[in-house]
Amino acid sequence: MTLTLPLQAVQQGPTGLEAGATGLFTAMEATIPALPGNEAALLAGGAALNQVSLLAVMALLFLLALRLLGENLFTPASVWIVGASGVVLAAAGSLGQALDAIARNRIAELIGANQRTAGETTGFVAELSRRVGVSLVNLCVLKNDRAKAIRFSTLTALCEVLECQVGDLFSHEPAGK
Repeated sequence: MTLTLPLQAVQQGPTGLEAGATGLFTAMEATIPALPGNEAALLAGGAALNQVSLLAVMALLFLLALRLLGENLFTPASVWIVGASGVVLAAAGSLGQALDAIARNRIAELIGANQRTAGETTGFVAELSRRVGVSLVNLCVLKNDRAKAIRFSTLTALCEVLECQVGDLFSHEPAGK
């Protein structure tokens, strides 16, 4: 599962931008093979509550369309339905967003997204693309593990820019695991 996770705001001066420009990183995309049970339940609960709030909006729209066809725009019953739908919308939407945020923050903590060592920096994908000489699209294909092949020249350039060995870029998981 790929999630966008929150980060503690880190301000730094990345290379490749105009003089004096800084970057503020507030989120990262992480692919997680299996979510921990509690966090998965929080994400599912948040998604379900967001669906409930969507249903409340649809109920309001249906009621409005129905009332526009009638002589009276609002009857005592429709006022009650509008009020109840508004309360459900506010409560379910707010609670759904809160559960989602709690789960994403916990997952970010679990994978160590906010733990940086001294001298560690966060770079821009565009800068890596420029330095390696690969388009952003192709770099994203590689990053998301959707590439069917890679040129040796690209592999060599990646290793040079990232100051690593080829083996550092790959991992192997036996089939069936």
